[in-house]
Amino acid sequence: MKVLFVSNEVAPFAKVGGLADVAGSLPQAVAAQGVDIRVVMPLHRSCPSVEQCDVTLPGMSVQTPYRALVPAVTESELPESDVPVYFIKYDPFFDR
Repeated sequence: MKVLFVSNEVAPFAKVGGLADVAGSLPQAVAAQGVDIRVVMPLHRSCPSVEQCDVTLPGMSVQTPYRALVPAVTESELPESDVPVYFIKYDPFFDR
């Protein structure tokens, strides 16, 4: 089974409330059951740990009714796990 886990905040990268704690630990627990899980979150300016990102992925575009959006995507992993985390950088939406 493959799972794409999407959250606005994921500990330790961005944390405002309890959602980040769950979004940081649940994917690791699911992966421990043998599930191929990946996490996607916005790359907020306030993400202090993003300097740890290992890879910038090739460009992608998202087609909307008005225009194509071209975000930057970087990849890292949840600490002490092999769970990939993809950061979507698109300043008009997430630069806060």
